[in-house]
Amino acid sequence: MIPTPVTTLDSLIARSCRYITDTWYPGRGYGTVSDTTPAITWTTGNAGSQEHAVRGAAMAAFTLATPLFLGTANLWDGAYSVRRTAAARLLAAVARQHRAAPGRTGKYWGGTWQSPLWASWAGLTALLGWHDLIPYAAERNNVLAMLESEANYVLNFPVEYWRNPNGSPGVKHDNDGNFLSYRDTDTAAEESQWRGQCLWTAAALMPDHVNSEAWRDRALILSATSYAVRDDDFNGYNVRDDYLVVNHGIVHPDYSTAVSMNAWPYVVNGLLGRSTPRMAFYNMAPVWDALQLSDLDAQGTRAYTPNTRTARFPTGTPSDWGWRRPHAYAVFDGVVSALRDVLPQVLQGEATLTDGWRPPEYWLAVHLAEAGDMQFRPTSGTHPYGAFVDTAVTPREATYPQEEVYAASQLCFLRLVQEVSRRHGTRCVTS
Repeated sequence: MIPTPVTTLDSLIARSCRYITDTWYPGRGYGTVSDTTPAITWTTGNAGSQEHAVRGAAMAAFTLATPLFLGTANLWDGAYSVRRTAAARLLAAVARQHRAAPGRTGKYWGGTWQSPLWASWAGLTALLGWHDLIPYAAERNNVLAMLESEANYVLNFPVEYWRNPNGSPGVKHDNDGNFLSYRDTDTAAEESQWRGQCLWTAAALMPDHVNSEAWRDRALILSATSYAVRDDDFNGYNVRDDYLVVNHGIVHPDYSTAVSMNAWPYVVNGLLGRSTPRMAFYNMAPVWDALQLSDLDAQGTRAYTPNTRTARFPTGTPSDWGWRRPHAYAVFDGVVSALRDVLPQVLQGEATLTDGWRPPEYWLAVHLAEAGDMQFRPTSGTHPYGAFVDTAVTPREATYPQEEVYAASQLCFLRLVQEVSRRHGTRCVTS
């Protein structure tokens, strides 16, 4: 029996939007939403500080833009214009401070390890509100310059793998594409996935660009190989033979969920009425199955265990991102549910009726229910209205400094997957 979540996905997103404008936005030092477009600041030379600043702003803008696009902003208790203004100003600030933006001044970002991911979130935000959120040509040009720069950066960057075909460690490159280190303990799966995100976004927004075909070709390679296993016979692999993912030195279920973002082209292309090759979703089904069917440790621990809502980790090695992050798992469940008919591989648990296996719809409801339980707790100084994480709980529920906007952006991406599925089903997926 599929459980019933405490609230709707739209309601969770609406409450997150209020948190962003009422608590998150002023807490970043931007002032109030009615002030001028904020300058995004970070500690010079600190990559983590820059990530939290730029990625956080991009994910917040995307979260606020999603209900505007879907027409569900009526859930915002009459504060439509406040949320719209915040989304517009955050998007403008992110694009304006990219290194490729014409006439930029002050601190800038771009052309670094994770910057293609930040550009992807900002680019999808722009797609949702091309004329509403960025009505001026200068702002739209900033977005296009940002995406063009990041897509060309990714286009010329080597495809990375956790392991070479012979099992030896793969190579990690620096920001200029030169050898940095070997990948003994860290998969390249997520990096390939988000680099593909950037390329898909650029090609969607600039279909007539001279590099658009090359962007799409490279994007498909990155998506298809991002979660490759040894037997796939690519130039390397990123996932163990049992389809579990190793990152940060442990078997890390959180990083299994990142393959759900290979549905990115399904969203950006589907919203524009275009198609996506099903190979973009390669190995999504077996990686999702592995959360239920593959042992994380010698004790037989599995990430998804019936009657246990919170995803589990190997015994003695908890997630370094915290123990309660249902949003990433919910989006994975929802993507697999929406695309199951066109995934390149079938769900083996479903095909064999393996004992204890549950369908993605079951786990989607479980994880959305847990997200609802987190958000609907009584508010306090450590758990403001609309927040998911109570920062006073120990051990810490989540450790990422931008966890709230990360969680909300995951749910918004899931909501867009559902919207494209409502409009097109899987007719926009090609062989």
